[in-house]
Amino acid sequence: MLAELVEEALKSGRRVRFRATGESMRPSIRDGDLITVAPARPEELTIGDIVLSRVGEKLTAHRLVELAGVDPPAGRTHGSCRLICRGDAAGAPDPPLEPSQVLGKVVAVEAGWGRRFLSIFRHFSGRWILGAFSSGR
Repeated sequence: MLAELVEEALKSGRRVRFRATGESMRPSIRDGDLITVAPARPEELTIGDIVLSRVGEKLTAHRLVELAGVDPPAGRTHGSCRLICRGDAAGAPDPPLEPSQVLGKVVAVEAGWGRRFLSIFRHFSGRWILGAFSSGR
């Protein structure tokens, strides 16, 4: 259900924002982080982008590591378009994606609330200190 709603919104040109699950993109994206995805076609992507794809009912946001059969200056793909992604924490790449499976690219990542936060406190010396804390991540 979520995959259908996300795909419909992106295909109509809207950005989507939702909570990521899983650990495959650590440390770039952690379980519980909010990700914002903008619509993108394969010819708009570059190596290193984090691509949101849909295979069946599963949404996956992984980094693009190989792109073949795409002509970005011309804004088109060739018949043998091949996109290979891999999770930052994964040892092996994902199976190749068809252009129709690419929904968009991640344009923002926000730390999951309640998991990572910043705090400002006064040190006993009188100086102000900014500290980053984590609760189990």
